Amino acid sequence: MNSNDIDWLKSMFEEKGLFPTMSPAEIGSLIDHMDRMNFAAGDTLVQEGDPGDWFFIVHKGKVKATRKKWLMGNKEIATLGPKDFFGELALLSETTRSATLTAVEDTVCFAMYKSQFNELVVKCPNFKDEMERLVAQRTGE
Repeated sequence: MNSNDIDWLKSMFEEKGLFPTMSPAEIGSLIDHMDRMNFAAGDTLVQEGDPGDWFFIVHKGKVKATRKKWLMGNKEIATLGPKDFFGELALLSETTRSATLTAVEDTVCFAMYKSQFNELVVKCPNFKDEMERLVAQRTGE
């Protein structure tokens, strides 16, 4: 990642208030664990039913989330754009992916692999607390 990527992530975390209890050092550690990934339009980022092994933040582009509907094909459940994120639920709960996410257009994401995510959960208890809070908001728990 370059300095523009790092600045964008820092401002996004501040703007969205994603991790209010994390210190600047913890936010820096989070950013240090992320990689930049590029996807072409039509690429599948994650497949429903696969193991959850990445956490993503959309930087540029659009991603659509679809879920299988028994015999009825797929149903679009969301469209995600810049500053949206996904993948935390499967990582925290150690379950499979609940949806397929596909790039609608050329897309850039910042991503963190499962082992790095788990390392941060252990190293920064505030990170785990914040991720669990975000999951609870999404799932209505």
